[in-house]
Amino acid sequence: MNIRILYFGRIVDVAGVASESLDLPPAINTTEKLIKFLSMRGKQWKLAVQDNPKLRITINKQMQEGSAELKEGDEVGLVAF
Repeated sequence: MNIRILYFGRIVDVAGVASESLDLPPAINTTEKLIKFLSMRGKQWKLAVQDNPKLRITINKQMQEGSAELKEGDEVGLVAF
């Protein structure tokens, strides 16, 4: 599944880019699993996304609460303060 991720706040510094397209494995089909997947990139990623209680997630410009299903072509925004 291919999605586009937009990064905001301190995640931009960690990622080194403001956005990227990812081709995710089939098992990564929720925002919760996406966060765990991104956290495997290293300590700074884990601190920025998984261990950040202020992280906010949008899917197609709509704020999400809890874990939400991801679909092909979704635009996911990750906002970290």
